[in-house]
Amino acid sequence: SFSDNSTCFICKGKFALFRRACHCRNCGVCICNSCSVSWPAKAIPETYNLKKESQVKVCKSCNHLSGAFKKALLEGDYEEAIAVYGSGNINLRTPFPQFSNKKEEVMYPIHCAVEGGNLSIVRWLMEDHFCPVKVIRAGGGTKKTKKGGNQDYPILTSKNRSVLTIAMD
Repeated sequence: SFSDNSTCFICKGKFALFRRACHCRNCGVCICNSCSVSWPAKAIPETYNLKKESQVKVCKSCNHLSGAFKKALLEGDYEEAIAVYGSGNINLRTPFPQFSNKKEEVMYPIHCAVEGGNLSIVRWLMEDHFCPVKVIRAGGGTKKTKKGGNQDYPILTSKNRSVLTIAMD
């Protein structure tokens, strides 16, 4: 709670009238405005966004870790990906926030791992962490095919690329 944290987790500045406290919507620490960045709410699990905001404040530490994890996946660096994931601040079932510009392709961790080409990372994500490659709808939200089976909906990037499409490229 704010009453238990009188200083910013990152800069250690004391909260006051002009240094307001907020929580990182990814890890929960108390931070000041200058130690936060904005992420689209889709980059965090829905349960972390109680106010249903479209943009959320995230600490610069979580932002850095997310960028480092994405970089490790894209470069196929297994050891680095495992080390960054060990921080506990990485979401595997939400897309990465856009870091460099708004035209950057929005990708999930599984897309980045496939793009990076390291099968050990892809296997680690899918087998050890059950990282999804398709949308799973509860309560009969799937469409029936002509043959009576359920239709799968692959998780897509913002450029409508699936894991399979990325792998084939």
